[in-house]
Amino acid sequence: MKLHATQDLYRIWTALRGARPAPDRAEIDPAQLVSVLPYVFLLETLNDSRSQIRLAGTHVCAAFDAELRGRPFQTLWRPEDHGLVGDLIETISTEAAAVVIGASEETAESTDFNAELLLLPLRTLRPGVNGVLGSCVVRTTKGLPSRHIRRLAIDTQRVSWPSGRRTVWQNPPVQTPLVHVGARREGRFFVYDGGRN
Repeated sequence: MKLHATQDLYRIWTALRGARPAPDRAEIDPAQLVSVLPYVFLLETLNDSRSQIRLAGTHVCAAFDAELRGRPFQTLWRPEDHGLVGDLIETISTEAAAVVIGASEETAESTDFNAELLLLPLRTLRPGVNGVLGSCVVRTTKGLPSRHIRRLAIDTQRVSWPSGRRTVWQNPPVQTPLVHVGARREGRFFVYDGGRN
């Protein structure tokens, strides 16, 4: 997490969560989120891998030049990333994992553009973790974007489980290899040990 809004939301969520895998949605008080409210969005999971935007802050809606409420979350991403986004939502929902995504715009012409998204599990009235509290901070090397985002492309992702273990991928492949030598399965993901902690 590189950006202050992302770090602040994670700190607030961690304080609300305590020793539980995720806080209840009813515990989210907008007064606690004043410093990050423009960057915040809420998702409701419709099944294991699909989610719908329940509300989105002004910065998020302005970046996409659209009211995002009611829109499927996967539509913010290029088609090649829909499966991966679905897998990440499923991991958040079923395993109470926290996810940080580094993204850029789908087109190669906007090399100075980047976004940092944080996706955190929330519990709702239905059993299990079936909501997501998120933030999306969009920046360019010159400050705020001068044009609106069409679709995002995933550049990096980091998944953290309540146990504290983390997995980081740089430029994730579009297709998963058929053979996973030396990997262990974590939900729908294959985890390779090694690298930095």
